[in-house]
Amino acid sequence: MAFGVIVAIISLSDILTWVPAEAALKSVSWIIPAAYCIVFLLLPAAFPALNEPKPVPNRVTFK
Repeated sequence: MAFGVIVAIISLSDILTWVPAEAALKSVSWIIPAAYCIVFLLLPAAFPALNEPKPVPNRVTFK
């Protein structure tokens, strides 16, 4: 939720302060949030088996 709000505020700021000379920088700066969304939000939804708990071994020894 907080990530979405932050992205919305930054997007609104980018739109309101649009300068054509900075278009490339603003476009490239979207790579990080897009990668975050793909890896942490969309990947578990696309492959739910990756998000399932795995069995823990019964015997764990510490020395």
